[in-house]
Amino acid sequence: MKKRVFDLALGALLVVGTAPFMAVLAGAVALTSGSPVIFRQPRLGLNGETFEIYKFRTMTNKTGPDGKLLSDLERVTALGRILRKTGLDELPQLYNILKGDMSFVGPRPRIFYSEKGSCVFTPEHQKTLSVRPGLTGPAQVAKMYNSGLSASLALAADFEYATKPPSLRSDLILIARTLPVLVVGNGSVLEGPNKG
Repeated sequence: MKKRVFDLALGALLVVGTAPFMAVLAGAVALTSGSPVIFRQPRLGLNGETFEIYKFRTMTNKTGPDGKLLSDLERVTALGRILRKTGLDELPQLYNILKGDMSFVGPRPRIFYSEKGSCVFTPEHQKTLSVRPGLTGPAQVAKMYNSGLSASLALAADFEYATKPPSLRSDLILIARTLPVLVVGNGSVLEGPNKG
């Protein structure tokens, strides 16, 4: 309950405080990537329930001579690269937090491949679904400071977080370790085929 109250209080504060900035970013995204401004994608949330995650759109819909979409690297805009490197493309997830889909800190929100049928998870994956996914979290922070970290070790960090009792202190530490990315911009430009 304390964690949810913290999410609501900080989320509301940040939505109000960043609204003008997000409006400017939305306009810039519309000019460089077209519409829609917001990229939506189904993700797995608390208890395996699906929800739509929100991000600023960072790619165009450019196609090649064959009519097929170009590769992600060819479609990412200059603004999109900046947004991804700094994590600013994820600002709309503040609304996911207010809705209760996500928390500020938690395991990585996993992609739900509805077109491939039901997902198959290891017990570790299943355990990470016992808490709300996070805007940031142990796996994201670990990857920020060690870009070569394997997927299994990143998952292990999320699994450890999900199996421990909630701790506001540890959440604040993870948030504090995330903030430098907004300054130095060492996030990933491309993080999978459907980052947005």
